[in-house]
Amino acid sequence: MLARRLLRFRPGLAAPAVLAFALAGCGGAGAHFQNDPRPPTPIDLSVYIANHRVSISPTHVGAGPVTLYVTNQASSRQTLQIRDGQGGALASTGAIDSGQTAQVSTDLKTPGTYEIAVGAQIPPARLHIGRSRPNADNALLQP
Repeated sequence: MLARRLLRFRPGLAAPAVLAFALAGCGGAGAHFQNDPRPPTPIDLSVYIANHRVSISPTHVGAGPVTLYVTNQASSRQTLQIRDGQGGALASTGAIDSGQTAQVSTDLKTPGTYEIAVGAQIPPARLHIGRSRPNADNALLQP
């Protein structure tokens, strides 16, 4: 008889519990959630270091994330730096041995001219950043 009473009260207790779980699942992010657009798709740039010059390809891109793939074909170890228009270092690689490669990624958000430099003896390459590239919201196969 006691078992019948317990079974009779369970449906009454289950409904508020199910309702509480359902409301908790609705979230509460409210103003904290921002549906910001994705950044532009990163662009790959090739950098070639020789004994008397540094070259980059392409030399003009839109503002956004870039990845530089660097090959050091100079006869000595080099360290590459990306500098803004005022000469401030934005990103750099570690020392790259002769004949080796490296990679560095950065986000160049501000239009202008940037220097890709390795030292005082070798003139830097110039990278021209234009207006911002479109976001990657509709780009397929993006992470």
